[in-house]
Amino acid sequence: TSGDLLTFTPDNWNVYQPVNLAAREDIDFLNGQAVFLCQAPLFLDRNVTVTEQENDTPFPVKQINGGGPAVGDWQADAYFNSGLVWSTSATIVNTGSAPSAIYQTERYAKNLLYSLADLPNGEYQVNLHFAETYYGVANARLFNVLIEGQQRLASFDVFSAAGGKNRAAVAPLIVTVADSNGLQVALNTVKDDAVISGI
Repeated sequence: TSGDLLTFTPDNWNVYQPVNLAAREDIDFLNGQAVFLCQAPLFLDRNVTVTEQENDTPFPVKQINGGGPAVGDWQADAYFNSGLVWSTSATIVNTGSAPSAIYQTERYAKNLLYSLADLPNGEYQVNLHFAETYYGVANARLFNVLIEGQQRLASFDVFSAAGGKNRAAVAPLIVTVADSNGLQVALNTVKDDAVISGI
């Protein structure tokens, strides 16, 4: 536990004392680390870093270009039930690690469902990628996002979330799939059309 102390005295300073490090279950597949601080009078402090070996089997990674073709590791738009596509040649800024081309296309509809039925039960980080490439003011487009039937974004305004037009916005959401029906992402309009550029 963070903050626990293991103390050596003049009577046992040279006696081995075991330390057990247990890693808590998490949803990532990264090797975690713990740092032990060693202190003794008249000696400099020393840090000992211990790395745990992650043994989870990674779930599938899917990257879907909403409304667009395959781009690098991103597959062409798929798994949707309806909607139309829109694209722009405008430069999209603030794109982070995703290719800018992801944000230059979108799928839009009043009500839109992406059904990734082949994903197994488990916990996922679902990153939803957006860019407002049509309107130049806030609150011109509002929509709700439901994942696995639970509302995760309410009256979402891409323009405001991104900080303006032709700017990328990412909504990272932790999601549990437990119904053996894969991942379900629904976008439902509040005002104008719901849009998405990538999942």
